[in-house]
Amino acid sequence: NTSGSVIAVILSGTDIPLPNDQQLNNVNVNGGSTTFTVQQSGTYELEYHVYLTTPLLVNSRIILNGTELPDSVIVPVTAMDHLTKKATVNLNAGDTLSLQLYNLLGVAILTPGDPTKVTSLSITKK
Repeated sequence: NTSGSVIAVILSGTDIPLPNDQQLNNVNVNGGSTTFTVQQSGTYELEYHVYLTTPLLVNSRIILNGTELPDSVIVPVTAMDHLTKKATVNLNAGDTLSLQLYNLLGVAILTPGDPTKVTSLSITKK
């Protein structure tokens, strides 16, 4: 893959489609690879990485059941090309998670082709 995924970011938030080769246990993924549904209740460590081809002043967050997860929010003060955050949360079976970019009216391009710079969301039961 020589071109990155182009994400049309809107102010209220745009879900990021994630690679379909992720290692997920007890988690189902929707067809667009944007929504992850937890199958077992428990404490989870969530970690995300977003790699962009160009530094942008864009916010990132995890959405839990349609609501922003406060511990997952990044609001950079300068343009960044790598956004990463960890949060530990209690989840119930059936909870949904998605990764978003928001507060930008424009285009973000995910870094293509470099296996060390894969945009991802890790959902690990503790």
